[in-house]
Amino acid sequence: MEQSDPHVVAIFGADHIYRMNIASMIEFHVQRSAEVTVAAIPVDRKLATEFGVIETTGDGHITAFHEKNADAPAIPGDAARVYASMGNYIFSTRTLLRLLHDDAADESSGHDFGRDILPKLAGKAEIFAYDFQTSRIPGEPAEGLPYWRDVGTIDSYYEANMDLRSVTPALNLYNREWPLRTTAYPEPAGEVHLRRREPPRPGHRLHRLGRLSAFGRGGAELGAGTQRSRACRRPGGKTASSSITAISAAAR
Repeated sequence: MEQSDPHVVAIFGADHIYRMNIASMIEFHVQRSAEVTVAAIPVDRKLATEFGVIETTGDGHITAFHEKNADAPAIPGDAARVYASMGNYIFSTRTLLRLLHDDAADESSGHDFGRDILPKLAGKAEIFAYDFQTSRIPGEPAEGLPYWRDVGTIDSYYEANMDLRSVTPALNLYNREWPLRTTAYPEPAGEVHLRRREPPRPGHRLHRLGRLSAFGRGGAELGAGTQRSRACRRPGGKTASSSITAISAAAR
């Protein structure tokens, strides 16, 4: 980091599920000449004991951090909610280096950003909260709220899985304007034997299918009640509900 000397450094947690345009947060950081910007999301005040809560002024300046405190102050102008820290930070590089050196020399520190480093800056430096709900993703409805789940517990991890399996999931994995860059492993496909139904291939969406023997390349979507036999569809194609397809050619 000292050798490359970037303008800003992004440090993000890894136990959350969300989709975020990080460029918007960096732009927010630069426009305010901030030293640190912390991504925050409004949550119900009764959940304050489950999160690190950020106390801010009306313009977004961070004045204090409250770690899992039931009495944490509400968002200015919104008494029912608090700002929960998402554990995502944008640092101006020289500020980050100074903080890390100072913290390394502090033998009493636990060397944790949320508990040891950032609280020392609150009210003393240009540190701001970035409202995650202002983040917008191409291809997503403008009126929709961004999806975010903390999956630090077994229950929350389960609930996030249930969110993703719904017919219209809150987190749209099929947005081709903002695709997910997943890792591909060259391993054999899974195998399921259940009334002649084959397992879905990556990128396919199936809704209460009837007979099915084969289907095609990534992105195809089959509607409810679809019956298909030895059929393939072009990438991104859709089949209407209750339709029957016999044989079709795959796109080259």
